[in-house]
Order: sequence, then structure tokens, then C-alpha cells
Amino acid sequence: MKRKFICAFVAALCFLLIGCGGNKHNQPSESDMIIASEHALPIADETLLNLCDEIYEEAKAINDNNEKTSFIVQQLGTAGYTAIDYDNLVNMTCTEPLKDFIQKQEAGENAEVVVVRTFPADNFSILHFQSEQGEVSASLSYFQYLNHQLCPTMAYEFLASNFQQTEDGYLLISGTVYSPESYLLTLSEEQEHIALRIDPLDDTCRQLYKKYISPLSYSRNNVFITEWNDSSFHSLDFYDIFEKFYSEVYSSEFPYTYSEELSSNAEYRVPSEEFEKVVTKHFAISSQELRDNLSYDADTDTYLFQPRSLHEQDYAEIPVPEVVSYQENNDGSLTLTVHAVFPEENTSNLFSHEVTVKETDDSFYYLSNHILAQKELRPWWHGSRRNE
Repeated sequence: MKRKFICAFVAALCFLLIGCGGNKHNQPSESDMIIASEHALPIADETLLNLCDEIYEEAKAINDNNEKTSFIVQQLGTAGYTAIDYDNLVNMTCTEPLKDFIQKQEAGENAEVVVVRTFPADNFSILHFQSEQGEVSASLSYFQYLNHQLCPTMAYEFLASNFQQTEDGYLLISGTVYSPESYLLTLSEEQEHIALRIDPLDDTCRQLYKKYISPLSYSRNNVFITEWNDSSFHSLDFYDIFEKFYSEVYSSEFPYTYSEELSSNAEYRVPSEEFEKVVTKHFAISSQELRDNLSYDADTDTYLFQPRSLHEQDYAEIPVPEVVSYQENNDGSLTLTVHAVFPEENTSNLFSHEVTVKETDDSFYYLSNHILAQKELRPWWHGSRRNE
């Protein structure tokens, strides 16, 4: 993924230098490809590019990002294309061509298939897989819809060292990407990892993910990577929880940010009422327990809050949670079974956990998180706070 940040930088620089004018799709020559192998990559067919042009133009009127993504994927599917979003939040359309490709690849037959993959900010990629005697090569071409036209941003190809369909409905692809440009910047070859959910996921599971799991995920908090329940909150980092849910409670941006002077550590005194209102929104913990276990000053009736410094950030690559099933309990609570999908480690289930939640009159509470692991979970991507 480091390569992607480099690609984005180089693509942005090239865009500033050459712009996005010219032909309607500004189709690139081999020298225009930002990241490419020594061989020319196939350019997407004009029919598909024209369709994407029309779909993205129509999608500009949709403000909600989730609705826009769903619209784009569904329109591509209606036109007969296999399509999915980057985060696998929308069911893949027209799966049969891809399933047929997998069957032929496993049988050692020659085959090819095209998959369109949408990204945020009006970006998408066209994945062209080819199989020859069971060996799979992948060509990826990236585009952005900008100023009412499609602009190519980068392209590359690689030989798949891993091409695996999992029991829970994913296709995992990985391989080594090399280009002279990338090597000069990183002094190493880059790994590409792709996870495509082929099998559809129950719509209720998707809605449960959006409501209960997505607001926290696995980034910058430990709620879903720690064993805890509502009678024992001691393992949770409530400073992260305060930051995660502040905007929901106060409908404003989080004000307690890291100091612009990178050499200094910012510290804030947050009024207890402000802090506790956020934390207790989704966790049934008492003010007294918070004050007993956090940095609370009774004289000023404030909590000491220290934003995460640069050295306390999570790694860029982290697993993505996915609700795969749920169970309604007798006490009115709901238990969600969640898989941690992690393409970078070629797995659709790095670990599993059960999250139990319960609705209240005007909100909901997280009641527990239980790790379903045969061995101890070591979330290496998670950065701990200095005050944990």
C-alpha cells in the first residue's frame, strides 16, 4: 500500500504538469502510465469508458458517498459488468464471469475477465485478469472522473503469486509489482494485495455493520481488539472513545487536536460534563468509574486529554471489519459475529469476534466484545497511547 501513496503523489504531480485535457478520455500512451511494467498495458475498451463517463456524470448529483457508491456499482452491473467497491460494502454485480474465470483457472484453461472496482473521490480501477495454464496475471488501470471527463492516473501489472477463493466468499489476489519509478523512491519492490467479495452478504449484516461497527472499526481505538464486557471496562481506552464519538454528540469537529508544533505534546483540560456526555453515549459506565480510572482532577472538575502524537498512530494498513452473522438474544440485545478481513496478509478472517449491543430509548450501548481466537490476538497495527 506504500506504493499507492507514492503513486498518488506522482499522479498528482503529473496532473499539475500535463493537466487532464485532450481527448474525452485522455487515453494514455505507455509513457503516460504512472506506474507500469516494461510491457504496454491493455487500454480499457471504449464502450466501458463511455459507460463510466455517463455513470459518474449522473452520480455527481448524489451527495451521500455510500449511496453514490451503490449507484455506480449497480449501474455497471445493469450494463452487464462485474463491479464492486474498494471496501466490499456493496454486493458484487454480475459475478458469473468471475466465477467462470476461477473455474477455468483452476482447471488450467486459458481465460480472462474484467472487474471494475470503485474508489472514493470519483476514482475507479479496471482489473483485467488473464489465466494461462493456471498462471494468473493482472493488469490494473486507474481513472478519476474530474472536470466532467475521465482521466487516467496510473496503471501497472503483476503476476499473481496468490490467487485464492476462500470458503467465506472472497477472492484474494496478491503479487509483486515492480517499476523503475517506484524502486527509485522505495528501494524495494511493492506488494499488491486485493480482496474481492464474490458471494453476496446479507443486507441486514451490512446495515448492522454501518450502525454499530463502522463508527469505531479497528483504527485508533481498541474496542474491538480487546476482551471486555459491561461489568469490566478497565481494558478500554476511553480517550479514544471520546475522540471517536465527539462529533456525533456535539455535531462539530473534534477540537482537542495534536499540537502543530511537532516537538511538543498538546494537553487539554476537558470539562467533566463534556467528556462524560460523549463517553456514556454508547457505554453504560458511571461517572465515578471514569473519574477513578482516568486522569481526572477534582479541583478543576476536568479530565486531562492528550491527543495521540505522531509516534502513537496506527499503521496505515489495518484489517477491515465485516459483520457476517447476528443473533437476537432473550434480553433484547444483539450479538454480531465479525470477521477481520486483511488483504495485506492474504486472509478474509485474520480473527473473529462477537460484539454485543443493546438499543436504548434514544441510542444504543456496546455491552461486550469477545475475541473468538484460538491463539492470543496481537494487533500489531495498533499504536498505544502514552497515557494507557
